[in-house]
Amino acid sequence: MDFEIRSVPPALIDAADETFRISSGQADDALTRSIQSVGLLHPPVLLAKGERWVVVCGFARVEVCRRLAWREMPARCLPAESAFADCALMAVADNSSQRSLDIVETAKALKLLEHAAGVECAPDGGARLLKSAGIEAGPQLLKKLRPVPRMAPWLQGCLAKGTIPLPMALRLHDLDDAAAARILGDLFENLVLSLGRQRDLLDWVQAIAMREGMLLAQVLADPQLVQWRQDAEMDRGRKSQLIRDHIRRRRFPAITAFETRYAQTVKALQPANGLQLLPPAHFEGRTYRLQIDFQSADQLRELAREVERLAAAPPLRRLLEDLSVDQSPS
Repeated sequence: MDFEIRSVPPALIDAADETFRISSGQADDALTRSIQSVGLLHPPVLLAKGERWVVVCGFARVEVCRRLAWREMPARCLPAESAFADCALMAVADNSSQRSLDIVETAKALKLLEHAAGVECAPDGGARLLKSAGIEAGPQLLKKLRPVPRMAPWLQGCLAKGTIPLPMALRLHDLDDAAAARILGDLFENLVLSLGRQRDLLDWVQAIAMREGMLLAQVLADPQLVQWRQDAEMDRGRKSQLIRDHIRRRRFPAITAFETRYAQTVKALQPANGLQLLPPAHFEGRTYRLQIDFQSADQLRELAREVERLAAAPPLRRLLEDLSVDQSPS
């Protein structure tokens, strides 16, 4: 494309028009110091729009020039009749050539290029568009990227920072309860939970809400949960454990009660070294296992006597005979 190098007053640049904006970040102090010290080494690209200009490339550079109160700034200017598709490709390529784009920026790039193409492309078409701008993305990723530009700004911010992974961001975006989505998002971000733990918490809260006929936000309004969430003095690891345990107990009341009984029984039995009473897998079912570790025949005979003691112990009998409690997940 043919540019015309001109001096443009920043006041004539439409700061509200972010049609071609890809970058999630703002101008930082390092860029400000650089421009203040040596000037604009790479003038932004502007597109004529009536008597004003629209930024195609260089939003941060324009922002710095405004901060520095420049009356005029050099720019590579495009005529108003420039093809939108060419401007879109230039905007994406300019960003991707400087650094790897984050998830939100890649989603914005895909949206802009597909808009320029006139339709939402098939997966391979979207991949070709991004590749033409220097971005590699597979079909599965493209499918997940398309909802990202419609996400709430706070969720896009978490996604860009990596505190909420894309699979979980998509689930939060799809929730009908926006208030609950925000509470869960803040919880995931503040506790720095892994994807697996984020998934568990959301699954448990949704199951509780469905079972008890409540909104997700109502489940999360549990006074104990609110107290822990708002406790600024509590260690993050401790807070995470308390919140997870509390929600899990509410989601699986029978299983957690079973876990408690089992732990109390083992404590009361005090099995000798070399013996380990193992509960049913996932604390579901009624089949226990007894693991015996020994190094000699004499030790095995001693442990055999210990097994006899355990079998006759009232705490174990009570645990094994307590079959009336439903141990299903609920």
